[in-house]
Amino acid sequence: MAHDLATQADILRDLQQELHQAHEARDYREPMPPPQVPRPVQPPPPPTPAALPRPMDGQSFAALMDMLAKVDFENDKLNVLRDAVGSGARVDTNQALTLVKHFTFGSGQVEAATLLCQQAIVTPGALPALTSALTFEADRNKLRQRVQGRCGL
Repeated sequence: MAHDLATQADILRDLQQELHQAHEARDYREPMPPPQVPRPVQPPPPPTPAALPRPMDGQSFAALMDMLAKVDFENDKLNVLRDAVGSGARVDTNQALTLVKHFTFGSGQVEAATLLCQQAIVTPGALPALTSALTFEADRNKLRQRVQGRCGL
C-alpha cells in the first residue's frame, strides 16, 4: 500500500508541475476572449394559413346555372356539376342550396349535395342548410352519412 501511495504522489507531483508550466507558458498580456454565451434559438414563425378559396362570382355562377338548365337528365346535370367542381369552382352555402334545388329527384339532390360538401363549399358548417333543402328524411340521413357530418372546406 505504501508503494501505491508513493506512485500516486509522484503522479500528482507530475500533474502539478505540468499545470505550473502551462500556467507560466500562457501569455497573460493578451486579454482572454469573452466567454461564448449560447443564444437562445427562436422557433420559426408559424406558417401563414393558406388563403381560403373564394366562392364563384355572380357571373360565373349564372353561367353554371345556365349550363345546368340546358341539360335534361339528372346524370348529365351531375356531370356538369362534377366538371365545374373539378375545374375549381367553389360555392358558398346559398349557391350550394340553389344548385341542389336545381335537381329534381332526391337521389340527384343527395349526389349534388355530397359533391358540394366534400369539394366545393367554402363556408364551414353548411350541412344543416343543405339537409333542410332535402324533402325526405331518408335523403337527409343519406347525406349526413356520406359526408360524415362534415360539410365545407
